[in-house]
Amino acid sequence: MKAIKIVLVDDHSLFTEGLMQILDAIDDLQVIATFRDGETMLKSDEIHKADVLLLDINLPGNSGISIAEKIHFFEKINIF
Repeated sequence: MKAIKIVLVDDHSLFTEGLMQILDAIDDLQVIATFRDGETMLKSDEIHKADVLLLDINLPGNSGISIAEKIHFFEKINIF
């Protein structure tokens, strides 16, 4: 079975690292990238490879909600 590709966006590195360890332990899930802010994520090509985007709402600069609005046209990405 093909692994579900996940991108994590959160400014708290301890949270991101812990979540990444949990998700990587599951065979069908693969964290392909992590970002500390939404603007950097938007500039990355990794977002186009993702099946799921886990996006923190309280990001520095633009909020997670405003970042989600910017990428709403990527219909294949599920935003949680």
